[in-house]
Amino acid sequence: MKLRRVRGGEWLAGLAGVALIVSLFLHWYDASPAPLTGWEAFAVTDVLLALLALSGPLLLAFQATRESPALPTGTSIVCTTCGALAAAIVLVRLVVEPEADLVSGIAAGAWIGLAAALGLLAGGWWSLESEHNAGATVPPVEVRPSPPRG
Repeated sequence: MKLRRVRGGEWLAGLAGVALIVSLFLHWYDASPAPLTGWEAFAVTDVLLALLALSGPLLLAFQATRESPALPTGTSIVCTTCGALAAAIVLVRLVVEPEADLVSGIAAGAWIGLAAALGLLAGGWWSLESEHNAGATVPPVEVRPSPPRG
């Protein structure tokens, strides 16, 4: 494992993926008689969000362990897609509250989930920006004058 190869985008995606999973354990909705966590409020959406969130730590692990940039680059494409899908799902769940008669408001866990999903998207996108093998040394290039015009 070579952590010097891991760039900012992979760190952001990995931490955002973990934060999205943690947010599912927090209160997403204020409801009576008790607040609902992400796991309690959703039937299938919670499992889908957890699976999408795993793309961030997976990208971080691949970048730290693989010598070739092919697998991390492919995983960053998947991570960007998963982040966009997770952000869309969380936005829908913020607008369409479950069991509207029992829910009285949106709690902090939902907003943390939205921030984490957007972080997953941003981390994957940032990782795509630089497709070179991180940590590799660039060979020296001889500087030559340009040919004369004329």
